[in-house]
Amino acid sequence: MDAVLATRRPRLPALERVAANLRGLHQRLDALGARGPEGRRNQSLLKESVRALDLRVAKALDECRSILRAEGPGAGGPEDAQYKPSPQILQMRGRLEEQRLQFHQALEAEVELLRRSRADAAQAEVASLGARLRAEAEAKAQALGPSIARLGALKAQAEASETWRSNLPLLARAQAATTVAAVHAPAAFAPE
Repeated sequence: MDAVLATRRPRLPALERVAANLRGLHQRLDALGARGPEGRRNQSLLKESVRALDLRVAKALDECRSILRAEGPGAGGPEDAQYKPSPQILQMRGRLEEQRLQFHQALEAEVELLRRSRADAAQAEVASLGARLRAEAEAKAQALGPSIARLGALKAQAEASETWRSNLPLLARAQAATTVAAVHAPAAFAPE
C-alpha cells in the first residue's frame, strides 16, 4: 500500500483490491470467536490494526480519486462517464499542464547548461594537457640539444672521411702488392 501511495499516479484498482481484502479480514475477525482473555486481547489488537489500515486505505482512495479527477481522463484510472469537471478542476488541470511544461523547459535548460559546462571542462583539460605536453617536449628538446649537436659533428666527420673510405680498396691493393713485392724482392736481388 505504501508503494501505491508513494507513486505520483496512484493505481485506483490496487487500492480498491486492498480495501476489499481489509473488509474480508474484518468480517472473518467478527466471525471468529475468541476464547479466554488472551484470545480476546489478540482479537481486539487485530481488529484495531485492521481498522487503522482501513482508515489509511480510505484516505488513500480519496486522494487517488481527487488526483485522477485533477489530471483528467486517461490518467490511469476509470473515468466516470457522467462526471463533468468543474471550472476549478479545469483550472487545476491547466496549472498542472503548465507546471509540467515549465518543469520540462527547466530540465532542458539544465541539461544544456550541464552539456556546456562539461564541454568547457573538457576543453580546459585538453588545453592544460597540451600545454603540459608542449612543456615536456621543449624540456626534452633542450636536453637533447647537445646530443643533436654531437650527432651533427659526427655526421660531418663521416662525410669528410667518406673520400678516404672510398679509396680504402685501392690502398688495400697497394699494400698487398707491396707485401708481395717485399716477400719476393729479396730473392730477386740476392747475389748468385
